[in-house]
Amino acid sequence: MTPEIALLDIDFYGISDQQAKFAQLIVDGKSRVDAYREAGYSGEGATAYSNASRMLRNARVSRYVHHLRNERQKRYAAELDDVIGQLTAIINADPNELSQYRRINCRYCWGFGHQYQWRDMQRNCAFSVRTTR
Repeated sequence: MTPEIALLDIDFYGISDQQAKFAQLIVDGKSRVDAYREAGYSGEGATAYSNASRMLRNARVSRYVHHLRNERQKRYAAELDDVIGQLTAIINADPNELSQYRRINCRYCWGFGHQYQWRDMQRNCAFSVRTTR
């Protein structure tokens, strides 16, 4: 969400900048107390927890939190659809279009009398001279 749209939403929901920051931090996954403190409010221990809970129960803040969660869910749903489409394409892909597996005989199988097949005649002759000695 762009900052301009966020400001319009803040005005639409009738909440302050601090409350909007608190709501954004809650949607981002912060705990109530951490979001309360990072939004600029002061409080320690049980006081901070009770004030953060009270703010979260505030109808305007609660509606804004739900709005932010719905916006995030729409964005992630679109990304999830893209990921599912890519995985489906991978599953349905033909591996033969990318690579090819070929089994061919080794040089022993191709040689005369199933002997080792030399690439050139000189090595073949040299090997046969060495083995006959």
